[in-house]
Amino acid sequence: MATFDKQQLRSPATPAKERIPIYKRQLRSPATTPGKDRIPTTPTRESTWQRQAMAAMVARTPSKATPTRSRSARQRHEAKNEDVVARTTKELERASGEVARALRTERAAAYASTGAFDAALDDLAAALALSKNGARASIHFARGEVLAKQERSEEAIQAYSACLAENPAHARAAYRRAACRNPLDESAADDYEAALALDAAPDAGAPSPSLQRRPSLRLGVDAYAAKLEENAAKGQFRAHFDRAYAYDASNDLPNAISEYTAAIRVLPAHALAWYNRGICRERLGDAAAALDDFTEAIQRAEASKNYPIADFYHNRAFCRRKLADFSGAIDDYSSALKRDPSHFKALYNRAFCLDALGRREDALRDYEAALVVEPRNASAHHNRGVVLEKLGRLEDAVEAFDAAVDCGGDRTRGEALYSRALVLDKLKKYKAAKASFDGACAATPKDAEFHHARGTNARHRGDHAAACAAFSAALKLDPHHQTARANRAYARRKIGDFVGARRDYTKALEDAQTAKLYNARAYCSAKLEKFDAAVADYTEALRLDPANAHALHNRGISYDRLGRDDEAARDIEQALELENSYEVN
Repeated sequence: MATFDKQQLRSPATPAKERIPIYKRQLRSPATTPGKDRIPTTPTRESTWQRQAMAAMVARTPSKATPTRSRSARQRHEAKNEDVVARTTKELERASGEVARALRTERAAAYASTGAFDAALDDLAAALALSKNGARASIHFARGEVLAKQERSEEAIQAYSACLAENPAHARAAYRRAACRNPLDESAADDYEAALALDAAPDAGAPSPSLQRRPSLRLGVDAYAAKLEENAAKGQFRAHFDRAYAYDASNDLPNAISEYTAAIRVLPAHALAWYNRGICRERLGDAAAALDDFTEAIQRAEASKNYPIADFYHNRAFCRRKLADFSGAIDDYSSALKRDPSHFKALYNRAFCLDALGRREDALRDYEAALVVEPRNASAHHNRGVVLEKLGRLEDAVEAFDAAVDCGGDRTRGEALYSRALVLDKLKKYKAAKASFDGACAATPKDAEFHHARGTNARHRGDHAAACAAFSAALKLDPHHQTARANRAYARRKIGDFVGARRDYTKALEDAQTAKLYNARAYCSAKLEKFDAAVADYTEALRLDPANAHALHNRGISYDRLGRDDEAARDIEQALELENSYEVN
């Protein structure tokens, strides 16, 4: 009579070799980080309208020779401020009260204009002490302006707040306070809202009769009025844009999108508003809408040539990639690289897409080009190793993962050690693989898959006790890891813990009913001399897999131990007829 001390339970395969390369999610390309293009910018002033206005005003005036200018505008400006300082200083020797306040305010403006900020603050403090309620708001505002120029944002905010306490309708103070708060806290959005409300106040009424009587002056005023209207639009744009930025900085993306949309309605040609709205939409997971915004941004940026266009193409490519349009993404990454050949993220992410399309050699070249730009980028080294592994260049892959380990932080280092260990396992260098698995689990202790693979390596080395401990660690992190549970059951069988193994197989069968699991639990039941339970599980295994000669053979043995000789003989005979040479342990 055959025995069942040579049954072999095949454990599930080693974790999948095809791994998706890790990569850094790009919400923002280099030009989108705070301090660069996302910092609210003041629209550039132009001088054309001023020339037009002045031309209109002097159109009927006989031309006069202009004396040669002997000094630059900057020199004249400095000389004028020096004259103001000298004059006000002399007059302050005899002045007092409101006159002294006015003189100190005037001198403070001259000091600030020449960069003597401390002297300006001293004069404004003295003016504040001399002032009555009606003038205090303007002095507080002036102090805020000087402090803002010194980048003393907290003190500037206090000064603007004091101005608004004196005069709540001071729109410029609300706007300036918002600009100072923008990088600091969420309340900037409230200031922008207040500034928008104050800016919405109606303008003055009809022109005076004197303007109607003088056509040349009328033309000049019309030119200035047109420019003021344009400036008002730019002011509205800036308020909406900066308010959107404040929402964005506080991660209130829906409101940021709403404000960017309002800014776009005011100035549709502004590429950066489209671009930033696209970034917010992508962060909310709406890659299709973000792609449309980046397309609009690219069209406007191409026309102006004043934007980091490579970043715009890169972010649109990232959206295409998220939508699984890898070919379209490669085209956009290539457009970005055409404009900036050293754009690291475009090289890195194009390599990812090439790998996804199976173009391994092309992907390898891009990862190597990216590493020329950033030689110590751990993720690029890691992904290069993954591509080398797919190309069958296992020793080269190990070297790439070594470089990733050397360059990376804990998480990236853990990924690289894990990938290195899997390749070493594939090379059957189990002891070297063990050291890498140990390092990966130490660097990233909460990754269940790392512990599971460590257990598989221990099983390869024949250390089933260590395998059991590693599988237990994986299950503690992920109680639903079915493969780890089945593999721990196998390890427990190998060290003779049939009670624990049977318990693991029972738990595994709650998630999936397979012939293999029933067969394995039946084996443990037979080892524990629970032959009725063994027969029931072998019968269920045969229901799911009628050609399973192993289950048929071992059920026969269980029948034999129960004294059911006829059924035992029938099962053994049928197993032999299947001519299955299944090796039992």
